[in-house]
Amino acid sequence: MSSGTNTTSTNSNSSLSQGLSQAAARGFTSQTFRTRCDQALEDQLLGFQRLSLKSPHCDLLNFLAAADKSRIDYLPLSWYSSAPVGRGGYATINESVVHANLSYAYRRASNWRSDEGNGQEPRDQSNSSDLEGKDQDYQPAMMELTILAHPPIREHENIIQLEGISWEVVPEESRIVPVFVYERMPFGDLWRFRDSSEFETVGLPDKLALCMDIGKALVTLQSCGERTFLAALTALFAFSSLTTHQNTKYARSEIIHGDIKPQNILIGRTEENKLKSIKSRYMAKMADFGSSRVVRTDDMTFCFPETTGWTAPEHHHRGYDASQGYGMDLYRFCLTCLWLLLNDQVGAVDARSAQKIVHEVREAIDPCQKAVEVIGCLGYDPLVTGRLSKLFARALARDPAARQQKVKTIMSLLDPQWKESRKRKRYYTLPPDLAKTHSRFRVSWGFEQLLCANYLVRKLIFRSLKTKAASSPCKKCRRFAAFQVAFCYYVGFGTKRDQELASRIVSHPDVKKTVDDLEEEAEEVSGTWVFSNYRFRKLAREGFSLMVNHVAEYRTNTNYDLEEVIGEYTRETADMGASFPDMPEVSLLPKLTLAHLLHDTGFSDRAVPLYREALSAIKEASPTKSYRQGVSQENLIMNHLADALRSLGRLKEAEAIAQEALALNPTPDNELCLQIKSNLASIHYGMEKWQQAAEGFREAYEAFGKVLGARHPNTIHAMTNWAIALSMIEQYDEKAANPGEAESLCRKCLEICRQVLDDVEKERPHEISILTRSTLATAIMRRGMRDSYSYMNGTKGRQDVINEALEMMRVAVQDSVRTVGSLDPVTMAVKSQLAGMYGHLGRQNEATVLFREVLREQRERYHGVTHPSVIKTLDALLTILSGDPERRAAELDATIGREGVEKLKELAGSEGKRDGVDFPALTRFRQAWLLG
Repeated sequence: MSSGTNTTSTNSNSSLSQGLSQAAARGFTSQTFRTRCDQALEDQLLGFQRLSLKSPHCDLLNFLAAADKSRIDYLPLSWYSSAPVGRGGYATINESVVHANLSYAYRRASNWRSDEGNGQEPRDQSNSSDLEGKDQDYQPAMMELTILAHPPIREHENIIQLEGISWEVVPEESRIVPVFVYERMPFGDLWRFRDSSEFETVGLPDKLALCMDIGKALVTLQSCGERTFLAALTALFAFSSLTTHQNTKYARSEIIHGDIKPQNILIGRTEENKLKSIKSRYMAKMADFGSSRVVRTDDMTFCFPETTGWTAPEHHHRGYDASQGYGMDLYRFCLTCLWLLLNDQVGAVDARSAQKIVHEVREAIDPCQKAVEVIGCLGYDPLVTGRLSKLFARALARDPAARQQKVKTIMSLLDPQWKESRKRKRYYTLPPDLAKTHSRFRVSWGFEQLLCANYLVRKLIFRSLKTKAASSPCKKCRRFAAFQVAFCYYVGFGTKRDQELASRIVSHPDVKKTVDDLEEEAEEVSGTWVFSNYRFRKLAREGFSLMVNHVAEYRTNTNYDLEEVIGEYTRETADMGASFPDMPEVSLLPKLTLAHLLHDTGFSDRAVPLYREALSAIKEASPTKSYRQGVSQENLIMNHLADALRSLGRLKEAEAIAQEALALNPTPDNELCLQIKSNLASIHYGMEKWQQAAEGFREAYEAFGKVLGARHPNTIHAMTNWAIALSMIEQYDEKAANPGEAESLCRKCLEICRQVLDDVEKERPHEISILTRSTLATAIMRRGMRDSYSYMNGTKGRQDVINEALEMMRVAVQDSVRTVGSLDPVTMAVKSQLAGMYGHLGRQNEATVLFREVLREQRERYHGVTHPSVIKTLDALLTILSGDPERRAAELDATIGREGVEKLKELAGSEGKRDGVDFPALTRFRQAWLLG
């Protein structure tokens, strides 16, 4: 018998060896085998995820309909994709600072899938110019929205609150991705909190209170469908709106989180007047519902992610029923509580060492006994130790059936005085509403909010409606979508306004509507809420800058055609004005964006009348319709108008408007007021009042730091401007200068930029960082030049310092071209500074070549030779050639031609000014070069 066994084993091994040899000969290695196995498991996981969702394909219109039904705002918030503060398997977390005491966190899907990864061939987008969005599945985003919008969850103090939805637009990939907006918790997640200095003062009551907070959130999730008489009535009336598979076996509606761990628990401070059975300074909030599932029937199958160190022993990729999902949630909850309760008595001095101990407990032969032993070594009060020992005596058992399966029992062991709120229990009668095949999105419901979004969002919505109207298998859905398409044509939403075509669509026999119905739909826009989020409205009215900077997005992303973007906003402005003549605030939104675009692309002369029109419109608008009530909206537009006039060289007019805006501002310490002050300092900088400008930027920097915080982009920008003004003082007013101050400030600002603004992973510095680096290079060059002059008096020169400055400036030019493009004002300013360096060093040929390049780019961007930036560059070029009149005259003719010279003479006029244009460089240019 033994011999036969050995023979069989030998034959098997021989066959296996031959098979592996043949596989290796075909290039099939063990690494390939593991890769294919991993791919097979991933495909199986995706399949079970689709089964666990048990919902039809969810498109953009389904998602928008659910958001509107839940009254979730589409917030036009600024967020910075280059500053991630966290990253997980399902999402990336970014943040933007609103003010010193408030930041928003943005959860963006990091593994957003369309066809690719779903067992289909990826769509070829190289020849696709239109945004269709039909291949994207919004189901994961829908699941998170469904859960967080459910009343007991939305209002629970221990579950993160959804503030609204923003959008990430990826034009080169023809898609948009919803971005969920939350308030950022001050201490981050529980893992980071444990590693912070704040955790050193955390005692046992605080730890128990945090465990209770997590437990309260879990109780709410697992109690959303408790069947009461009212719940039965709710379910009865809900049958008409549920999908077929939900109608047949409706049982309950609990929620399984699926990924409880310290990284998904956020920590903040306890709100004042909050009654807690265990007093604590801190509060925990559960977050990240991307892996969560809603249980509606007993036969549903679920699949959850595996997280190393926090996954239950029975985890696999073959799917679970509801009771197994609850059990794994409880296991993760108890494991997180054990990790949090550990202290230095057992060597848990930080988050990683605590996890190591938890790992030892999980891998022990008897995890429960090991956990009880660890609890006994923590040195806690005997009564508390007894309760915790009773809790962990069953909570971490390898066998799921041996564990304590009721979360409320665990809660009573953590805090014997805890009782579930009856008021909250009545809330649980309304189950979360899943996506429906027949969800109907109405454009008019969130009309003005969507006007604040990227224009491609509106185009995608319109095209999605057209697709649904043409191809939906449901006749009612086709009819509804066709009416919405007609409404888009009627008002010009996402497409060119065409009321004749809209009339033909609604008169079609399949639609059965009239033009009167379109008029009624348009009247719904006047009744649309602007922003229901109280915090957002309050911040906007207080003058804080919240609107997303679409202009910077269009300018820095090379996949946008700026002429097309300007044309689209020009059309929208005209269409909205014609469609809503009695509501000027509707056309105000695209009009302001158009004005910003024109100003930023060198058409400031066309932006100024738009800003003036917007000022008139805001005075006519109803205060209840504007999200910025009162005088702050008017001040905002006046600030933009002053900035546009400044760029045109009309400095005195710009100064007067900025001062008027300051006088009208009722709250002198809000962000808007500080922006106006900073703009006023920029106007003084253009007037070459260096001391006044430096003082203004310094005050703005200090005020921004107090109101917005040291890490806010406006604070950092004010610091950079202050350093630039100090650098100009060192250059032109050496007696008033403090040598080295500008250089020191630049180095400090660069370090903050690296931490906050720069995209380190992609090696893409922020434009503020580029400006700061170029200013630092100028300061270093000036120091080197001072030392070189000292060399003439016998002191050793500093050529190495000059070389360092030149190399730093060259890197700044390269970074700017790569980041924002060659025609961006930042790039041209940095190139001019490099050319000026060459000129100061006597390298006239290099300086001339670079100045010519800058002038060519400036004339292209600013559409002629009369823009102040062009005149300043010409002045700098001719100054370098001042010792050679013949070459100077030839250079002037070669650079701008006789026609350009005549235009400059006409601009300067006999008195050195025309049409309010009165900046120093023009006066200097006229006296030194034109008259000569």
